[in-house]
Amino acid sequence: MLLIEFVSWWYGRGFISFFNKITTFVRTLWNKLSIPALAKTLFSPWKRITSSYGKSVSEISRAVIDNTVSRLVGFTIRVSVILGGLIAMLILITLALLGLIFWPLTPLIILLLPIGVLL
Repeated sequence: MLLIEFVSWWYGRGFISFFNKITTFVRTLWNKLSIPALAKTLFSPWKRITSSYGKSVSEISRAVIDNTVSRLVGFTIRVSVILGGLIAMLILITLALLGLIFWPLTPLIILLLPIGVLL
């Protein structure tokens, strides 16, 4: 009786629960990394640090350089986070697919393991 309940849970509610947890984890990672927001603000200044333009040529040139450097820093950090996030998502999805493939096979492996040991 216990074996029948385990098998019905494993291939029913357990599998659905496992799948739901995986999808929730993937969505959470996607939202935490906020990749779409980073892509939209790719060329924005880093932490909105900008210099105001003055009246002299030296103040204007310094502000242009400061703003350009701030945008380059923002671009570099955002691209790094986007690439790291996409790599993390790829690894997570690969592991999730492997988990979904091995979930139905696990009870069979446990049952066949003693036979393999005896051979």
